Amino acid sequence: MNSFESRSLRCLTFSILFLIYCIFISSKFQTINAADDEKNNSAASNSNDSTKLPNECGTFTKFFPPKTSKDNKGNNRKSKVIGGRDALIEEFPWHASLQKFRVILPLPLPDWRHVCGASIVNNFWLITAAHCVDGLINSWFPGQLRIVAEWNPRKAQNDIALIKVSKPLEFNSRVRPICLPSSIAYELNAGQSVSVAGYGYTTDNIILNFLPDSLKAVEVPVVGMQNCRQTYNSSRIPITDRMICAGITTDGRCSGAMRGDSGSALVSYQNNRAIHSGIVSFSLPCRFFGTPDVYTRTSPYLDWIKSTIKNH
Repeated sequence: MNSFESRSLRCLTFSILFLIYCIFISSKFQTINAADDEKNNSAASNSNDSTKLPNECGTFTKFFPPKTSKDNKGNNRKSKVIGGRDALIEEFPWHASLQKFRVILPLPLPDWRHVCGASIVNNFWLITAAHCVDGLINSWFPGQLRIVAEWNPRKAQNDIALIKVSKPLEFNSRVRPICLPSSIAYELNAGQSVSVAGYGYTTDNIILNFLPDSLKAVEVPVVGMQNCRQTYNSSRIPITDRMICAGITTDGRCSGAMRGDSGSALVSYQNNRAIHSGIVSFSLPCRFFGTPDVYTRTSPYLDWIKSTIKNH
C-alpha cells in the first residue's frame, strides 16, 4: 500500500498566500498490507460507536531494537534521539501524526510536514495538546475539535484537546487505542519510568535540526513537582498540579520530548497496559536552562474527556 494513498486528508484551515495548510491524521508510518490487516483486525475491537471507550486498550508489542539501525545504504547509524532510540509503531500503536499539507506555488510537489502528535482513545477520538489545534477553523474540519474551556495559552495551562475524525479508525496491530487513567486520582511517582514517542525534532540545536522519518522513543523518569517548580522559578512559568514533569537534565545529559512532539502521550505502564498519563505541552531548551519537559496531566480531565466523547 502506498503511504500517500493511505492518507485521509482532513483540512482544518488554509492561507491564500500561495500556501494551503491542512492537518490530517497520517497513517504513513502505520500502513500494512491487506493480508496483515485482515489477520490483525482482532487485535482490538472495531466499533462505529463514537460515544464509548473501548473495552480493550493499551495493548502493544514490546520490541528491543538494536542500539544502531541501518540507513538506506545498509550502513549502521545511531539513533538520533538524545538518550532515546528508534522505535517500531507496534510499540506505540496509539500514536498518530498531525501533519500540515502545503502547496507552495509554483513548485510542482506538495510538502507534507509533521506538526504535532496525538493519541487514539477510541475509533473516532484522539487526544492532543490544545496549542496544536488552537486557532484552527472548526468548520473546515469534517469532524470536530474540542478544546477544554480552561485552556490558557498565555500560561500554557490546561493544554488539552480532542479531535473527532469523520470516519472510524480501523484497529489492527499497528493502530490501537491507549488506555485512559482509571480515575482522577491516578498519580505518577517521582523517579517512576515513563515513555514518550514521536516524530519531533531530534535535538534542541536550532541550526542542526530536522524531523525524522521514523518513530523515536525515549524512557525518562518523572521529576518531582517541587524540583520541577524550582527549575522553572527563574522563568516565571507557573507549574500547576495539573501538570507533570519528566526528563533527564543532570550531568550535562538531556533526554525527553522535543519540538514537534507536542500532543504526544506520556505513557506509564500498569499490568502490561499502556496508560495515557500526560500530553507533551512545553519545555525550555534543556542545554541552556536544565529544565525537564512539562506535560498536561491526563487524569484531572477524565470527566471532561468522557463527557465530550459521550455527547458529541
